[in-house]
Amino acid sequence: MPKVYIGGLPLDCDQDTIINLLEERQIDGHQSVEIKRGGYAFVQFREERQAVNAVTELNGSSAQN
Repeated sequence: MPKVYIGGLPLDCDQDTIINLLEERQIDGHQSVEIKRGGYAFVQFREERQAVNAVTELNGSSAQN
């Protein structure tokens, strides 16, 4: 299962914020969200095409609580 790196997140960003962002953008197929200290996360997707879609849709956007 492919993982997508998401960087530059606010330090107070949480799992719900990322899930909400994916849902708002109608990005499906995410299996898990793993927040790391330091402002980044990994989102695991079921299929490669879903991961590519997420990168295309989210590249350059910002997540806010």
